[in-house]
Amino acid sequence: ELFTSLKLLGAEEEGPEFFKNASSLSTHIVRFQYECTAQTVLGLPGTTGEMNRKGYRFELYNTDKPMHTPARDPLYQSWPILLHRDQANEGWVGVFYDNPSRMFVDLGEFYPDKVTFDASYNNARLYLARGATLSEVSQKIISILGTGIMPPAWSFGYQQCRWSYRTQEEILEVAETLRKEGIPCDAIYFDIDYMDGYRVFSVNEKAFPDLRACIEKLHGDNFKCICIIDPGIKIDENFPTYQKILESGGYLKTESGEPLPAAVWPGDSLLPDFADEKLQAVWNKEIKDWLTAYPFDGIWNDMNEPSNFLGGNKATSKGMTVRGPIAHEFNLYGFRMAEA
Repeated sequence: ELFTSLKLLGAEEEGPEFFKNASSLSTHIVRFQYECTAQTVLGLPGTTGEMNRKGYRFELYNTDKPMHTPARDPLYQSWPILLHRDQANEGWVGVFYDNPSRMFVDLGEFYPDKVTFDASYNNARLYLARGATLSEVSQKIISILGTGIMPPAWSFGYQQCRWSYRTQEEILEVAETLRKEGIPCDAIYFDIDYMDGYRVFSVNEKAFPDLRACIEKLHGDNFKCICIIDPGIKIDENFPTYQKILESGGYLKTESGEPLPAAVWPGDSLLPDFADEKLQAVWNKEIKDWLTAYPFDGIWNDMNEPSNFLGGNKATSKGMTVRGPIAHEFNLYGFRMAEA
């Protein structure tokens, strides 16, 4: 009784065939809307703003955007989950609108007294949970999403990270100063300057002449070490990782099958198609080989919204994956990178 049925805007006159063929349409919006509770609305983690989401409108469209203020929308990740009291104020409701395409969530700013999910493509699944308490509903949502890993104890300590330490000596100096001044610190991060021309899985041997020894020295001083890994693969015929990914065919393409134009820190780049099993195998081996050579304790996946200096999300959303248009599941790119 609380929720209206899922419907496509403009579909009322089209009949059932419209819904069967909706995935072939280039432009439409799928909407889910219901009456908003008078109480606090929680959820949409990964976005800025007030904890009570009521009265605001949000965009879920993974975007690499600095300056994290309440006015900055969207940001890096998208979680279309809401938690709130039911209409009778007798229990709690959890809503997971599982649609990974670009989405707007309006909680009363434009549509008064309504909760409105407007998604760009019709690949939606809707999960509803009811319970007597917020904890009970949260546990039901978790039973759908799965639990996270148990974090290591050191991950709860202070971690020193910035862009960027440009040399091996600079990192070691910072670590030495932290210990000398008695500042507790459990981990230190290596940003993109450890790479050779920002090529992932490579080392700038001039600035980091012995990366393994640097890591081992930090380990000896009780620091954990984390390195950044970016998905953008520099287009360079002499770059082994580029050659492997090119041969696998596992990269975002145009509709005509050419590599999707993209640029990140290394310049013109391939964006891996992490939905492709062949690419996943390549990436997994690259990660294993990298951690064998350089015993980092953790990996910091970055730029996997995915960021693209050649036109941003608008350009990247025109790409194709093995599963079809990336626009249909744009907000899953970072997840699939982590999965690979």
